[in-house]
Amino acid sequence: VQKLIRKNNIARPTINSIPEPFIFRGQINCGECGCKITYAMKTRHYKNGTSQSFEYCYCTNRRKDYNCSQNRSVKPEELHTQITAELSKYNIIPEFYEFAMKYLDELNEAEIKEDAEISKSLEDAVESIKNDISGLQKMLYSGRCSEDYFDSELKELNDKLSSAELRIEERSKTGIELKAIAGKAFTFARYAKERFISDSVENKRYVLSTLSENLTILDGIINFNPVKYLEPIKEANILTKNLIKKVGTSFTSEISDNSELNSVWCTRQDLNLRPSAP
Repeated sequence: VQKLIRKNNIARPTINSIPEPFIFRGQINCGECGCKITYAMKTRHYKNGTSQSFEYCYCTNRRKDYNCSQNRSVKPEELHTQITAELSKYNIIPEFYEFAMKYLDELNEAEIKEDAEISKSLEDAVESIKNDISGLQKMLYSGRCSEDYFDSELKELNDKLSSAELRIEERSKTGIELKAIAGKAFTFARYAKERFISDSVENKRYVLSTLSENLTILDGIINFNPVKYLEPIKEANILTKNLIKKVGTSFTSEISDNSELNSVWCTRQDLNLRPSAP
């Protein structure tokens, strides 16, 4: 009788595979073949009426031209743990966040005005070059210059135009716009971990998409490629925590005035509004 009971408790050979919504669907790729990472939950039913569910994430392996070796599956909670650990690297303390935002608010308005004047000068130069090109074309059409002269002058004007437009494009990330990027970076670093561990699926997806431009997973380990403007925050965050341990107190003016700390995040082109020496 006991043998029959144990036999009846053995799992049935058939497994019902029930696809479930994966909150990170479309956001993580396989680090080997590049295919998407997907999710499934398989429920194993037993004859005694009980059941057991298994959740796992895996590579879809949809490439027909490549035999992907990534056969290992990862539990969703393992992904969650890895992402939370990565976010901890950027999670700045409230005092540092307040200090950083205060720094941004106290930027010299004269510098912003200067940037605006330079940008206006470049835009005027572009407009002037376009007018010169138009005038040159009229000279050619009216027979007042040869085609050789036209071609030579046009090339020179187009080179000047390209150079001026490139300078405008390079400066488009300075001033107020870059200040907004810096503010966004600090705000993300301050609240990203809190938002991610919340129950909101939208928050989790937003944090993950903001954190990394290209998330891949290889052998069960997520490879993060953080967006450029977050890198100096990670460096400053590590240094800040080390300084706090060294001083043996909370975030103070002594720490905020530390030259080593300022050299990390105040002079990086990733976050600073003014270009600095490399």
